Amino acid sequence: MGLNLALAAPLVKALPDSPLRLRSTIQRTAPPMKMPRVPSGRLLDVGCSSGHFLKVALDHGYDIHGVEPNPEMAKFATESLKLPKIQCGTLHAAHYPDASFDAVTLWDVLEHVEDPGGILEEVRRVLRPGGWLVGSDWIRTVDECDGEHGAAIRAVEQAWRLSSLATIGEWQGALKGVGFEIVGLEDFAARVHRNAELLAHSLSDLQLEAAQPDEGTGSLALWIDQCATLLQAWTIGAFSIARFCALRP
Repeated sequence: MGLNLALAAPLVKALPDSPLRLRSTIQRTAPPMKMPRVPSGRLLDVGCSSGHFLKVALDHGYDIHGVEPNPEMAKFATESLKLPKIQCGTLHAAHYPDASFDAVTLWDVLEHVEDPGGILEEVRRVLRPGGWLVGSDWIRTVDECDGEHGAAIRAVEQAWRLSSLATIGEWQGALKGVGFEIVGLEDFAARVHRNAELLAHSLSDLQLEAAQPDEGTGSLALWIDQCATLLQAWTIGAFSIARFCALRP
């Protein structure tokens, strides 16, 4: 029988992946960035994924640039969304000139890299003085990764192939450590837990056939398993999402 795909719609809304950033992350974050901090100018999205954020930024009048290590995502941004100035690779490999951007965005990137401090240093280098860094990241809400909370965090890191999850305090230290002036650093715990309730309801309705899944069902089943690790971490209060806004002096 396979997966009833109609039942997956609430799950998709609960945890948007790359193609759905247009409706979720972008609509929530583009206006605060645009007014009044960065009304226009050159914008770089690091880890731009499918390019949907940059599409909205382009429509807002920005001179957009993106860098994305996943070839399939970079191809989608270039060919499907027809976005210019997308580089496939890492931020360091792009070799952008010093002080060349008015704003840099990092949407859920730092938890995936081995050296987040190095990324922040490079972001500071390519930002002009007075430029802005805006982003969001998954965080752990506990200092000590032991017991039930530690097990939940490790399960999330393994399932989502994350390097490590930092606390909001650790991100604050990392930003200050490379010379950023933090203007805003917010924990979205309340919003995360509302999504967790929707996710729990959706997962309870999804039914998977163990043997001989339909074409395309296997990857969605894996995604559902990944979401289950998030649900566990959310439920016990070990996981959240933070948004940050920082000025390059």
